Amino acid sequence: MSSEYKKWCGHCDKQIKSYCKCDNGNKNIITINSSQDHSVRTKNNQLEKQKDIINFKSERGLTGSMGLQGPPGNTLITFATSEPVYNGHFIGYGHSSHILLKNTILIPFNCIIKSLSFSIRKLSDNIPYTITLFINGISSSLISTINDGSQQISINQDANLKLNSLDLISLQITFNSNDNLINGLCATLVIN
Repeated sequence: MSSEYKKWCGHCDKQIKSYCKCDNGNKNIITINSSQDHSVRTKNNQLEKQKDIINFKSERGLTGSMGLQGPPGNTLITFATSEPVYNGHFIGYGHSSHILLKNTILIPFNCIIKSLSFSIRKLSDNIPYTITLFINGISSSLISTINDGSQQISINQDANLKLNSLDLISLQITFNSNDNLINGLCATLVIN
């Protein structure tokens, strides 16, 4: 069954072919499809045939007011190395060594550290592995320890420590062994 569409100008109530020459700028065009049957549900939940479907095309409404600003998001600062890590090494982006300055990361804005997570990646010796955050060359109060490297490889430590814009930070790993962590380690600071 073919459809027959008719259009009316909603402003001056005249039937039109494509657009109206009245002053409404063709913003309120009404289209009626008068030759197709459509099934609709009534209030009694019965199907009923309906012939005319009316489509309204109208101008866009006003934009609503802006909502409240949401809470600030978290940012991650990652430290990792793919090389073996030895006792006393400082960790940066992909490197580690006993030289603190070569393994620092610059903080771009004032923030608060929310947590420190670190992993030795693979079960190792039955000894504690401790990681300490250094800020501008000085050890901080943020210290996290995996108590037994033969039973646990990762730990998450909650924190509430302020960092200032342009601070240089690094992490130092300490453990009581002449061996190394052959697979390196990784760590993440969550800041806000």
